[in-house]
Amino acid sequence: MANQEPTKRRRRSQSISHKKELAREVTGTLLWAADHALFHEFVGRRHTTPAELLRDIVHDWAVTIRVSGQAKDTMELAGPVRKLHQQIIAEQLTPVNAALAAILDFLKTGSIPLPSANADTALVPSDNQDSALLTLLQRLAEELKKTKEELARLRAFAVAHYMLSGQNFAATWATLDFIQRYIAEPILRTDPAHNKDSFQASLTHRDDARLEGLQMVEQMSLEFHYPDEYQLILINPSEDQT
Repeated sequence: MANQEPTKRRRRSQSISHKKELAREVTGTLLWAADHALFHEFVGRRHTTPAELLRDIVHDWAVTIRVSGQAKDTMELAGPVRKLHQQIIAEQLTPVNAALAAILDFLKTGSIPLPSANADTALVPSDNQDSALLTLLQRLAEELKKTKEELARLRAFAVAHYMLSGQNFAATWATLDFIQRYIAEPILRTDPAHNKDSFQASLTHRDDARLEGLQMVEQMSLEFHYPDEYQLILINPSEDQT
């Protein structure tokens, strides 16, 4: 009699594969007319039945939901699948991250960085290998560098324009104050109707003239169709309040 080895009960390995079982309840609905036509078109292309195609569509949707982590059974059924999916995405993003790092390094140093020992050679090829990606990186880096230089020039121009506008405003205000104090107010003081309030009357006439000027500016903006509307404010010095 042959020796019989004791049978050992094998433990089932825990995996995400499960036997497909059909649900006992049938799910059906009326499709939109356009979707119905397209659905039956693919039924004919795949040489299958409407029930089989609909079952495959719902199954693919369910797998997507599980992998994305939106299902309650994600950790149990789709944990390994999600991990593999994240690994694939990370591998696909590696050249992109390396390209961005190369662009930043080029902007700082002005030279194309040499690939390291563990770098992807497809990103920075040899001298004899034509690379559209490397050409694109060089062009993008040059355009970014030119943009930075142009922004620096625009900023310098804006600062100079601001300083010049400030000087013009100061000179214009000094002229207006001189006219008000030494010409308009003495004349109003000799007028019997304003001899008691000559200072306030001179302020009123001054501000009326300034408001008229602001209205002319607004009219000019309408005539030239300026894209933005700015509310013009009449600014008075603090000494006018006294």
